[in-house]
Amino acid sequence: MSDNYAEKIAKAEQDIDNGNYGDAMTALIEIIDEDPNAAVAYNCLGFIAWKQSRWQDAFVLFREAVNLDNSNEDYLNNLLDASFKLHKIDDMAPVFEKAALDNPENDDITIIHKAITDPENDIYKSARALDIGYWHPLIEKGEYFIKNGEYIEALKAFIEHADTVGGCAEVYNGLGIVQFNAKEYYEAFLMFFESLKINPLNGDVFLNLFDSAVECGQEETALQIYEILSAEYPQLEQMRGETEILKKK
Repeated sequence: MSDNYAEKIAKAEQDIDNGNYGDAMTALIEIIDEDPNAAVAYNCLGFIAWKQSRWQDAFVLFREAVNLDNSNEDYLNNLLDASFKLHKIDDMAPVFEKAALDNPENDDITIIHKAITDPENDIYKSARALDIGYWHPLIEKGEYFIKNGEYIEALKAFIEHADTVGGCAEVYNGLGIVQFNAKEYYEAFLMFFESLKINPLNGDVFLNLFDSAVECGQEETALQIYEILSAEYPQLEQMRGETEILKKK
């Protein structure tokens, strides 16, 4: 790597750290034009896409970085996170397998490969996957409609996902929000509970559950749900203060 090349990468990474994504992208694209095998440039572009919630673009860019250099743990971990977000772990299993075979001395890469291919391990239930969450165009569409107060259209998007792809934490949460705004508070409470059964680490869903519980008289049940899940997931302790809303005066 020439000094000039290294300087360009360092400057682009600095721009990323400072949130100057436009300048960083321009420099990184120039680097790729000069060297199409510049894995670090693809990884940096993927990071920018990730920060901008362009999940599919991030996935493609991280995958290209790994295709060019599958010995870099940062690239592999970024691809793993993007695979969690899009539920593409099965699709990427051969990529991680090749990385493990190509780098037998790297225990961390071997551990990643074993974790995602273990038939007894539901990798999407791991704390890392739950924290990252799940993205799908229909979910994004439903959330967009909710943001704009178009609840019927949101309902259609979430139901379409449930019918064609299946239920998931994000869909149940979206349906709960729609029902809450329709003042169907108990039904909303049940939807938020379903969401938490799938992903107990989403703090926003807990807040939704608490709000709906107050509206439909299910404060005690909501508190029990929180206590059970916080015993299993200690990181939920940081939300304990939010449970005060459930304690009747």
